[in-house]
Amino acid sequence: MTATPIMTLPNWITSARLVLTVVLCALMSVAWADAASARAAAWVVLVLFLVAALSDVLDGYLARKLNQVTAFGRIFDPFVDKLLVCGIFTLLIGIPLTPGDTPLRVAPWMVVLIVGRELLVSSIRADAEEAGVAFGADWSGKLKMAAQSVCLAALLLQLAMPTRIFEPVLRPLLYATVAITVWSLFAYLHRARTRLFSAEALAGVKRSNA
Repeated sequence: MTATPIMTLPNWITSARLVLTVVLCALMSVAWADAASARAAAWVVLVLFLVAALSDVLDGYLARKLNQVTAFGRIFDPFVDKLLVCGIFTLLIGIPLTPGDTPLRVAPWMVVLIVGRELLVSSIRADAEEAGVAFGADWSGKLKMAAQSVCLAALLLQLAMPTRIFEPVLRPLLYATVAITVWSLFAYLHRARTRLFSAEALAGVKRSNA
């Protein structure tokens, strides 16, 4: 049987998305100096984000279709996804997304919850897979990713607009995205409850601390 090469087509797409994410975040860091430059750059950032998001769908589809699921892809694909989403949400903190005296902003506590969820789920997944237990994304994680992607695209689109046309939809969308993110964390905790809270797991912790 011929071994699957590490750098398959899906993995090349994942690697390209990583480079695109770095470029995107660098552009945001430079262009967010004032509202005018942020609004102009938002169109470019939006297009780059949509390309990155679509590439995430494409590499997953190709990996399954071509039977080229690799350890590299299983590790780096979710890592790049988290870097993309958390990076943009972080760089949006404090940026006035709508014009006027009371602009819509992404609050720091929202980003703390989003990043904290990703860190905890990544830790749970690493612990499970170290023990030989598969712990891939489930439907709650995919729903979370979809909600975050739609929310970020809408926020960037509003930032690019000179009017507050999308604000009535954006505010509930932003809060709903945070709520779905937190809910998906509890879904993963419930799924990992045997490894985290069983008598065997607690006994193992006691033995390691002895």
